[in-house]
Amino acid sequence: MDKIQCFGIALTAEQEKHLVTLVAGSPDILGINVYPNLDITNPDDVPSGIVMYFPPSAQVDTTLISANLFQSVMVAKVHAGPHTTQLSDGTFTGNLDLISGAVEQHPVDAACNACRHVSNRDKKVWTSELGGRDSFVGAYYQNRNNHREKDYFIVARGTSPKTVHDLQRSIAASAVPVKYRDLVCGDEWSSRFRNAANMAHRNLQRNISNVAEAYNVGVLRIDDIGAFLQEPHHAPPECAVPGWEQNTYSIRSTMFKGRPAVAMYNGVVPKEDCQMLKGGKFFVIANPYDGIHVFPITEATTSTSVAADTGRSATKPALDIDATKTRSEGATWEQKTQTPVHEDLAPGAFNTLTPALKESMKQVGWNAENHIGVMIPLAIKIFNPEINV
Repeated sequence: MDKIQCFGIALTAEQEKHLVTLVAGSPDILGINVYPNLDITNPDDVPSGIVMYFPPSAQVDTTLISANLFQSVMVAKVHAGPHTTQLSDGTFTGNLDLISGAVEQHPVDAACNACRHVSNRDKKVWTSELGGRDSFVGAYYQNRNNHREKDYFIVARGTSPKTVHDLQRSIAASAVPVKYRDLVCGDEWSSRFRNAANMAHRNLQRNISNVAEAYNVGVLRIDDIGAFLQEPHHAPPECAVPGWEQNTYSIRSTMFKGRPAVAMYNGVVPKEDCQMLKGGKFFVIANPYDGIHVFPITEATTSTSVAADTGRSATKPALDIDATKTRSEGATWEQKTQTPVHEDLAPGAFNTLTPALKESMKQVGWNAENHIGVMIPLAIKIFNPEINV
């Protein structure tokens, strides 16, 4: 336990055992910081809600690279309704087929490493996808201060799973051992990582643009100038320009106990990212059903890394079919009519804004009781974990 440091969380016996086993199996780990959104429920991935630190000279262990690497949350404000009509909840509610058709969970031609040229431009056509486990896209509203008017947003969270998998495979197959420093400052591998992050971000930008087009509403959009065109005269696909972007999984250079290190942030946003977030807002996602808590970024907020979500419950929720049906009226997922209610799709699958997380927020300068708003879902599409490719 000497390498494990907890912030605002008391570990259960199961969580402690899991993390101790992780450290024992990875002798190069310098230390792990654990946050209140710790999530060990996915047996196929490393935990979320942690930061792992490695010596720059150590060889990369690809099993410690999360499948959610490069995951981001993007928020785009809706500025116009269909045919310039007034925006309302009804613009989005009752139209789940539109959002379901706008973004596929596993398109055949999803983005992958083979889609990108060394120039960081596409060399083949690809279709945006939902973006892996815990991903979603949807329309939300937030009440204004007068509580009579609302602002509307399209929000997307996810990554580019095939691109991440291709990176893991390339690192493992490299004839020359890849060091952690190579991922952040080596010419070849850091370039690959930047390109992969760019692909994951463009994937989400296309998702938002596709949903806006499906609902015939306005968000700020531009042509995806890096896209490959099968015919020179064809228009490129469009990308939304989000008003806010928050990277929730990342790898970067840092310091650990006064020495250079490379850190992997899983579901945690480092302080330097907080300082750079556009608009001075930070988004904490309890779950797609309960909405998104919005907090102001202050100088005090940037004193440490911050949890970006509340994590999944360690125990399977009791599935109250009536409650689930009521709370998921505005949600859809791939093959919803055929899929039984998986615990990941149920409203009880994720924690709410827990007292532990609120307390940790206070420690970094947030007053969790006086957040600056909650974004409420109107129509969302959620990743279905029962569908594999």
